[in-house]
Amino acid sequence: MVLGIAEDKNKHEFSITGVDNVEDIETQIFNDNNNISCLNRPVIQNNDVQISFFQNKTIIQVIIHPEPFNTRPITAFGKAYIRTGDRDRVATKEQLKYFTVESQSEIDTHLLPSTYTIEDLDAESIKEYRKIIEEKGIINTNSQLSDQEFLYSIGVFRKDRLSNSNEYHLTDAMSLS
Repeated sequence: MVLGIAEDKNKHEFSITGVDNVEDIETQIFNDNNNISCLNRPVIQNNDVQISFFQNKTIIQVIIHPEPFNTRPITAFGKAYIRTGDRDRVATKEQLKYFTVESQSEIDTHLLPSTYTIEDLDAESIKEYRKIIEEKGIINTNSQLSDQEFLYSIGVFRKDRLSNSNEYHLTDAMSLS
């Protein structure tokens, strides 16, 4: 977000208008950021607000980082918002249901550091495990799946929901024992 820039939507042009009372506006930004009647939790830090000078005018840049998956949505003035592309939009009932479900505790596994990969697992043990659970009829292991796809399907690898990376990481797989 940039304060001190005006947009002429008809001409699709921007102009630098500058900001007066920079200190007052900066104080208001942080007051609102930390006011639970405005936001359900703070979303910016001190270093996210930058004051710049351009063409002899002052502008304020506010960096708003994407929220981690497990802390969405943000509520502002009593309404829940979801970031979609270029802006925040009021969340639909379906989106709120989705985020409620996704924010619940996941299966009782913990992500291992990202330095652990499938190469750290014994291929023969994976093959034996697939055979055991297939014979017991626990799940259909689908012989078409690669070992990694199979391990994703049973929760040995899980999406890191605390970041926005959408990467899968090896878990300690406590729930599988």
